[in-house]
Amino acid sequence: ATQNEGPDEPAVTYPSMLWPDTTANLLKLRNQANDGWLTIGNLEEVHLGLAALAAENEFVTTQKLKGAGLLLRFNDTGASGEEWAIRSTGGNFEIVRNDGTEGSPTWTTQVRVSDTGIEVGIEAGFVGPISQTVLSAAVDSNGKPAFISMGTGLSVDIAATATPVRIAFASGSADYVGIIDEDTSISSLTASNTNYLYAERNPGTGAITLGKTTVMPVHSYAAPPHASGQYWYSISQRTMYLSNGSDTWTEKQLVFLGEAVTDGSEVTSVVNYALNGHFVGSQVTPLPGNATVFSQNHNLGVVPDHAMVEFVCLSAEHGYSAGDVVRHISIYGSSSAWYGSPMTLVVNRLSCKACTGESYTTVQSMSTGKATTLTAGNWAYRFRADRGW
Repeated sequence: ATQNEGPDEPAVTYPSMLWPDTTANLLKLRNQANDGWLTIGNLEEVHLGLAALAAENEFVTTQKLKGAGLLLRFNDTGASGEEWAIRSTGGNFEIVRNDGTEGSPTWTTQVRVSDTGIEVGIEAGFVGPISQTVLSAAVDSNGKPAFISMGTGLSVDIAATATPVRIAFASGSADYVGIIDEDTSISSLTASNTNYLYAERNPGTGAITLGKTTVMPVHSYAAPPHASGQYWYSISQRTMYLSNGSDTWTEKQLVFLGEAVTDGSEVTSVVNYALNGHFVGSQVTPLPGNATVFSQNHNLGVVPDHAMVEFVCLSAEHGYSAGDVVRHISIYGSSSAWYGSPMTLVVNRLSCKACTGESYTTVQSMSTGKATTLTAGNWAYRFRADRGW
């Protein structure tokens, strides 16, 4: 039988016959059962779009892979028996390991390269210096996180397109980095309540979903009482759990991002939790007056293990130079008595506050060693706080 070329399938077909399909611009081969066509390649591509070898394992032209798929697959036949591959998926370039079988592979991402950078240990996990926190996100002019904002009605907006939100999910001995890289939102918040906003990572796929709860999460060493919807992060186990309401804690890869307060119809305020579990406040000048309470919001979402108020020298005096930081301020009770007691500091889940003494805020002079009253306009104060885990 002759070969056939044309826009229509040949009227009479035979097994293994070739047909250049000019409608689809594809070269097709009739299968052995003579009941269908196998596509060999594209008539308009060099080498029909197939890999061409000039010598063993040496390609002579660039090959293209369209859509998500494996670029190369390496089967290790040695003692380890591991299988690796390189793939393009979701606009990212990844090195993956097969944690399944050769016939039924399960590809686990080890390295991901995207337009936002290179990440190592994406799915395999790694232990980082800071976990269970947002690592980086959009910030305001003071360098404070500002990726959560009030949305329409009972919703909040999450800004992530311009500056991706990178999150470290703690899971026992490993951390898993997840990225939100498109603007999104959390909707259907509970009215007239405080909503605690979270990101949850699927351990199998790495997919991140956003949600909320009205039950305040607990971060502690000892488990709180069981309650429906209660999340508990075990500091010692580095694991987030969810209570079934009675007797069981279920492991989760979940990080709380912030809070949203609502009235009956809309969000009235939002809190972005501090990045990396660390807060350094902006400098405020002049110093507060006598018997004055002053504060800053640290927004850690937990009571910090470590907190302090710092006084920053702006203009040199008493042996201090501009830029010097004094951290252990004491209260000078009167013009003649030196008490040497530390400044009272109070902390809670979202803020730090302190109170000046009834008379003078003092330091020791770096020139004379004597108690010295600070000149309010020559100094600024700021708070510093850390989770401690």
